[in-house]
Amino acid sequence: MNWLLVLLLSVPGALMGLLSVRGHTRGIEPYLWVVLGVFASLVVSRTSGGRVFLHGLAIGVAWGVLNGVVAGALFDTYARHNPEIVERFAARAGGPPARLMYLMAAPVVGLVTGLALGGMCWVASLAIRPVTPAA
Repeated sequence: MNWLLVLLLSVPGALMGLLSVRGHTRGIEPYLWVVLGVFASLVVSRTSGGRVFLHGLAIGVAWGVLNGVVAGALFDTYARHNPEIVERFAARAGGPPARLMYLMAAPVVGLVTGLALGGMCWVASLAIRPVTPAA
């Protein structure tokens, strides 16, 4: 595993979390994730040196966890900039507080994201040749 590659491509998860906390991704977040997924899958398929699915899985898990942790840690700001989320949580009866829900859901969202990104990386690796170092 190329852990430096995983670390570098995990940064967008935290950045997306910060952008969503400030309310900048409302309405376009799914499209941004797709663009990031395509970019990451192309980079992984070219530079990972193998195990493309596992690289994609690790990056996707990091995206989900980082995004959820940022939103959970900064939930007051998130709620102020995303009032529809507060309304959605207020409408449900009982259960844990919204901040805790974000933190609890982060690993699950990360796993689903990781499986999807791993699949995208695998498909990209079928069409793209990896970069081989010059001898």
